[in-house]
Amino acid sequence: MFFGSNVGFVQNWIDRKRRKELERINREIEELKRQGPDYVSREKATDLTRKDVARMTQAGSSFKMTFITIILAAVVVFMFFYYHSEVSTLESDLSSKENETIELQSKLDYALSQLNQTSNQLELKAQKEMDLSSQQADMQQQITSLKRDIRDLNETVSSQQDAISALNNEVQDKQHRIDELRSCISNTTITNKMDCL
Repeated sequence: MFFGSNVGFVQNWIDRKRRKELERINREIEELKRQGPDYVSREKATDLTRKDVARMTQAGSSFKMTFITIILAAVVVFMFFYYHSEVSTLESDLSSKENETIELQSKLDYALSQLNQTSNQLELKAQKEMDLSSQQADMQQQITSLKRDIRDLNETVSSQQDAISALNNEVQDKQHRIDELRSCISNTTITNKMDCL
């Protein structure tokens, strides 16, 4: 679109240049006609006009090609600089994006390391809790076993106390019997000591 509008502008400029050249030639012809027929013949004027038109056409065509070449060169240079600036901008954007990517990657690595550290700590805590739970279960079993042993011991003590009480009663009975025997033996009024038994 830019190139097409420039070509239209060039064509208009060339057409205006041709018209000015034709007007100049026509003025010269009119001037020659005013000077009279003796000075220049009609045929010579026509030849002059044809030569001028041919020269003007050739000059216009040469000028047109030169102008188009200059315009094309300008467009190529413009496109080169535009492309170069776009490439520079894209390289700058790419470098910026690469830096952002590196920064995000470092943040992600840090977050992953923190996550791994937290995960390891949670695993250690879970392991400790499992160990404590296992120890608690063992202690609970030991407590239950000790309570059972204490109950059995209490029952044994209670039964032994009953036996001791029975033995004490028996000892008291025997002690009483011994005291009676002693008293009987020491009694001088009893002549036959076998009666004490």
